[in-house]
Amino acid sequence: MSHSSTGLRVGFALSTLALLGACASTGPASRVASAKTALLGFSEQDVRMCAGFPQEQLTENGVTTWSYRATNSESGLSLSAPLWIANTNLKVGGGGYCRAQFQFEGGHLTGLAYAGDSDSAQGRDALCAPIVNGCLAYARDRARP
Repeated sequence: MSHSSTGLRVGFALSTLALLGACASTGPASRVASAKTALLGFSEQDVRMCAGFPQEQLTENGVTTWSYRATNSESGLSLSAPLWIANTNLKVGGGGYCRAQFQFEGGHLTGLAYAGDSDSAQGRDALCAPIVNGCLAYARDRARP
């Protein structure tokens, strides 16, 4: 293999990554990020209405945390660049999971955090979108006169 064909392949891979990053700005990762502020102040009843009943719940020192989990079991593609180019891995599609923690104080949402293998080609924490999509729609519907 010649150096010029290797350079073309690396250039193509980098261009593809840049395109995927641009697409992610309007996709699931963007919605997941906006939920961290858009849902603040929701009551526990609001969250049950839009996300359902939590899978786990913990109350400690007056703070209640509800946990929801979403799992993506689709197969995907994992790319790995040779060490002489860069020591990188790229997961496109494939499995993963998100655990979303909703934190309440005084019966109202004060924080939202994500954990797990929740990143995808669509962006950071994109696998968490199914958990918060209903609540974002609920917030939009409530804001309409």
